[in-house]
Amino acid sequence: MRLGTLTLFATIALMTAATANAHLIAKPHCISLKCRATSQLENLKHARFVCHYGRHYAKRWSCAAVKWLTREYSQTKAAMRPRVAVSSHLQGWICIHSREGAWNAQTGNGYYGGLQMTYGWAGRVVNAALLSPSQQIAAADAEAREHSYDYYWMQHQWPNTFPPCAGYFR
Repeated sequence: MRLGTLTLFATIALMTAATANAHLIAKPHCISLKCRATSQLENLKHARFVCHYGRHYAKRWSCAAVKWLTREYSQTKAAMRPRVAVSSHLQGWICIHSREGAWNAQTGNGYYGGLQMTYGWAGRVVNAALLSPSQQIAAADAEAREHSYDYYWMQHQWPNTFPPCAGYFR
């Protein structure tokens, strides 16, 4: 008789727990972020409902779960909208170039290339006009990085063209 009573209580406890969490999707059936977000949103809605209308243990658990389910859902939604991987510095160098000259410019004023660097600039560039645009940008970016993209250093290097493009380097 004692074993039967214990089995009955265990069965009732499992049924109660199963009904309280019946709508939770423990493991989504797909691995895409959209599918994962959908299942997380369903779990969050269910936890909010049980937190508001539930009783006892299920209510306490669901109210506590709302916080981490919300965080998890927010992180998944943020992963679905990743930040643009293109460096804003590249856009800054293109901005400076658009105000300087051609990538192969040798104007005779002591400045060369699309970013108008001096001969032997920063010990990196002999004649910038002989380098490809990506090599010129890489050299300028490496030197600017060594100076932590300091506003005053950059303005000294490109006094007329850096100020309108400064926003790209922040």
